[in-house]
Amino acid sequence: MSNDLTGRGRRTWLVGAILVSACLNVALVSFITARLFAASEQPLVLRTPQQLFGLLEERLPPSDAALLKDIRAAKAKDVAAARDDLRRARLQVLAVLVRKDFDPAAFRTAMQSIRDGRGRLTNVTIDIIAETVEKMSPQTRQGLVERFRLRDQEP
Repeated sequence: MSNDLTGRGRRTWLVGAILVSACLNVALVSFITARLFAASEQPLVLRTPQQLFGLLEERLPPSDAALLKDIRAAKAKDVAAARDDLRRARLQVLAVLVRKDFDPAAFRTAMQSIRDGRGRLTNVTIDIIAETVEKMSPQTRQGLVERFRLRDQEP
């Protein structure tokens, strides 16, 4: 009796290896397919005003997209100031956290500053969108109404 895999033993081993490989391939394809479908079902998450404005500019007709760009440019200083305030508030939270003697009141105050900073940035963003909607073409505005109406009717 030989220790080599010859004849029937080699064939059995080869069939087993092919079977395992096929099962792994099926599992991999199933996993990738599930991930692709799960990703397409997730809602769009916009984390920054720039992402929101970029998405709007892509979807608006060229004349209204140009209007949005102009309004953004006019309010760029306001956006930058709100962003700077928010960045300073975040740094303040970190400064409180690195202190050896943790002060809960200072931490809450710093966290409130973040909330206020986000509120200012949100308000500037809303102002830009409101001004754009007020000045955009009636057809585009109606298209937005239809889009939101359809989205609200989906189950």
